[in-house]
Amino acid sequence: GLFSATKVRKPALIFGDRKPLLNRRMRTINIEKKLQRAGGLSSWLVSLGLERFVKIFRQKNVSKFQLANLTMKKLKDMGADAVGPRRKLMHAIDCLCQPYCFERF
Repeated sequence: GLFSATKVRKPALIFGDRKPLLNRRMRTINIEKKLQRAGGLSSWLVSLGLERFVKIFRQKNVSKFQLANLTMKKLKDMGADAVGPRRKLMHAIDCLCQPYCFERF
């Protein structure tokens, strides 16, 4: 059963360490849940005053997985040149990815 004293075997890792992949999946799951509560990605961005990213994300067809793994450089490569809004967005995305982060929505 769940609480029995049997020895727990660790699964063999074929492709190396799975922690980064699991972390990315959890970040994506947290983003998805919180964006649903916020009314979607566009509504969330507008609520933060970051509506300029709505068009960029639509043009680039950014998925939730990609959103969870964005970097300052990737944002700049997408056409977001201003540093301030990129920093604000990166901070907001980090908050979305956390399971217990204070939310405005």
